[in-house]
Amino acid sequence: MEKEKKSIKVVLLDRQYKLQVFSDEQDIVNEAIHEINKAVLAYQEKYPAQDKQDLLTMLFLHQKVDMISKKRAGENVDWNERLDALNELLTKSLSNQ
Repeated sequence: MEKEKKSIKVVLLDRQYKLQVFSDEQDIVNEAIHEINKAVLAYQEKYPAQDKQDLLTMLFLHQKVDMISKKRAGENVDWNERLDALNELLTKSLSNQ
């Protein structure tokens, strides 16, 4: 049985995007959007003169460093899955610009 896709609108960094997501992934996408917006806002408060693209890049780098650090420490966190979801979301968002 093929999964059903649905169209949703999300706001990422003050920009609205239309996405096609599987119904069972909508909650994950919404949570990812919330976490990204929250983290970028925190970076924006810390580095107010930065462009949002720069802030997003800094966030992505921070997430990757965190993933590698935890991997080396032997923690069993599936960061690859988390980053893959983030990467897919960013790719979709940037392709809609």
